[in-house]
Amino acid sequence: MRGFCAFWLAAVFVSSLWSQVILDVRKYRYQDIIPWITQTNRVFQAIWIDTPFKGYSGRFLPTEAVYDFEDMGQKFQRGSRETFLGSREEFEEVVKWCRQNSLSLYARVRLFEQQEGFLTGVWDISDFYPDYTVAFERTQTHRKLQQIVEKLQKLPVDVWVVDITGLSLSYQRKAGQWVKQNFPKALVMADEESISTLSAFDFWRWQKEMRQTNLPVLPTFGSSGVLWVREEEVSSSGVFYYFLARQKKRSLVISPAMVSVCERIEGVEPSRWEDIRFVYTAPDHLWGISSKGVVSFYTGETVRFTNYVMEIPSSLSLVIGTSYFRSFPETVEGLFLPWSFSLWKVER
Repeated sequence: MRGFCAFWLAAVFVSSLWSQVILDVRKYRYQDIIPWITQTNRVFQAIWIDTPFKGYSGRFLPTEAVYDFEDMGQKFQRGSRETFLGSREEFEEVVKWCRQNSLSLYARVRLFEQQEGFLTGVWDISDFYPDYTVAFERTQTHRKLQQIVEKLQKLPVDVWVVDITGLSLSYQRKAGQWVKQNFPKALVMADEESISTLSAFDFWRWQKEMRQTNLPVLPTFGSSGVLWVREEEVSSSGVFYYFLARQKKRSLVISPAMVSVCERIEGVEPSRWEDIRFVYTAPDHLWGISSKGVVSFYTGETVRFTNYVMEIPSSLSLVIGTSYFRSFPETVEGLFLPWSFSLWKVER
């Protein structure tokens, strides 16, 4: 019964993250987060920072295994007072800024691994397997992890993202279940889709399907939990995926590179284009047709037309019928799109 309740709470929690756009700023330190975000367009409702605790490399490298879950940049240990992200005061400033601007705060943390030289007074050698993954199945270790989770829940972080990537898949499956039962208000980032509640698997699967079939297909959004457009550079497929995810009011993570594009997307109100059909794809652009008109997604920043004449792929006429077709002297049969617009800047 306890396991069922924990699973139910986890499901309710994930569904409560309804339609949030989460900006991934894990590569930024505290001193850079606020100045950068204040200069961007506000199309997001949450930011996602990296691990706020001191790691084994102090401030010199990003934290993976946590050295001290009570050190957020206020203790001098591991060669520095600050964590890789900065000081405790700077963390509190980021929290304050998020609260003032009605933003949720997400943070990544690795709970299940340590390094040799772990913090005494918290862990014993008996708490680990030989590879220094946490032996949470042992009673004393299970209690210690529960105590750490209790401390995390008291911190001013709205959503913890428990990162278990890189560990053996068998261990990940058990650790993912432990999180669901003992830390239901947390998301899981894993190497297997069935374990993850925050992942890019759905996005990657859709891109792979298009490459293999060379046909335009709509993403299924089959993954539960929070979606992730995991791209450093903007692509036409990433933009279209965002557009359709927003139509379905799914929460998803975006990179800083996508912010200005997403702002344009929000300006055309994706929810108004409910009957959009994905009908054509090329290396540099995608087309969507709906009763409202045509939506075009380009990888370039400038489009030199609003009404477009193009060679017609045979599959396109089957989808949109003949009403948009025109014949032009000395040209091939073409497609005339009287209501077309681009989400990019248009040169008339």
